[in-house]
Amino acid sequence: MSLNQDGTAGYVYILINAAFPEFIKIGLTTLDPRERAKQLSTGTGIPAPYAVAWKIHVSDCRVVEQMAHAKLAIHRVRNNREFFR
Repeated sequence: MSLNQDGTAGYVYILINAAFPEFIKIGLTTLDPRERAKQLSTGTGIPAPYAVAWKIHVSDCRVVEQMAHAKLAIHRVRNNREFFR
């Protein structure tokens, strides 16, 4: 796996949603993760709001997110999505 290192500080987070209890979303943001959860919760296809279950501020959020996704790849729901079982 090739890691893109751009040094963007930000958060890697885990979001949960009561409507989808079997899934977690692992993503990144340079904003507060609670704001990202609000953004994702506004879609009409989302029956319940997302909540931040965990977050960490890191110096390179893209690299850390890529590492988490790689470690958890066998639990990924779809290759092009950030959802894991």
